Amino acid sequence: MSTLVAIDPGKVNLGWAQYRDGQLVGCGLTHAHSPVAHARALAHLEAPDVLVLEQMVPRDLPNAADLIAVAHTGAYVAGALRPVVFFWPTALEWKGSVPKRIHHDRIAKALTPTERAVVAEAAVRHAASLLHNVWDAVGLGLWGLRR
Repeated sequence: MSTLVAIDPGKVNLGWAQYRDGQLVGCGLTHAHSPVAHARALAHLEAPDVLVLEQMVPRDLPNAADLIAVAHTGAYVAGALRPVVFFWPTALEWKGSVPKRIHHDRIAKALTPTERAVVAEAAVRHAASLLHNVWDAVGLGLWGLRR
């Protein structure tokens, strides 16, 4: 059984998605104010064979302090998960310049009905304004799986 975890890192809100044997089995959001707290919030995930972690670039976060904080969070979480294989694509590499709403619709269409139910379950636990983080993590996972 292979496991892929995808992370959309953030300074406070971090989206995650877990795939087992190519199928989405869980997703959600952590809300924390330190890299350690984000890693602890993800302790329930299986150690992944593959980790896909979005790399932030200055275009994404023009504030240098925020860029560094997000990079620290991503690095700490990656170290805590200890993946066998690690991919670190930029947003431009994994989704291009498509607007979020259009891209999230495309992600939803690529999911099976069972996988859409996994996302719907996560959606009831989180504020609608933060779900873009979850959708990005799910999309990163699809990119990592080449789906």
